[in-house]
Amino acid sequence: MRNLFIAIFCAAIVLLHISAAGIFFKSERIPNITLALVIGLVFILGFEKSFVWIVIAGLLLDAVSGRIFGTSALILALIGWAISALSTAVNFRSRRLLFLPVLFLLSAGLAFVFDISEGTIIRASGAWFNVQGGVSGINYFSGDYVLKISYTAFFAFIMYYLAARLNKFLSVWR
Repeated sequence: MRNLFIAIFCAAIVLLHISAAGIFFKSERIPNITLALVIGLVFILGFEKSFVWIVIAGLLLDAVSGRIFGTSALILALIGWAISALSTAVNFRSRRLLFLPVLFLLSAGLAFVFDISEGTIIRASGAWFNVQGGVSGINYFSGDYVLKISYTAFFAFIMYYLAARLNKFLSVWR
């Protein structure tokens, strides 16, 4: 039952990212809600317990967005591992006042890393398969991109809170 609730939660967040986020945000400013989900899950459940859900969310994101299958899953899994390694080295959650700015900066930095990694993989695959046209680049210095990163970091707070509440709710089901 616990796994079913987490699977529904992950699927709903990915579908919100792909479909409904475009209604509320301009296309250049759509936050990466799936990345925010990964950040929340890793901080609450840990990387080992959330790995399967990270991969499923990444594969679902690839399936509905038309990207190369497995690209987002690989990037999200590596980001989840990096968060886990960093949080074991430095215990962020023990310092409540320091945790919020660190979560915001970490989320913003990881959103930038996600976009860079995804663009690099797409460009490399385009060169490998000799695809004509290429991918339009992201202007990393525009105001829209800064807002996109800020929105992603804001959604990381929301996903952290939702993941914590879901974990607390599902602890009754154990």
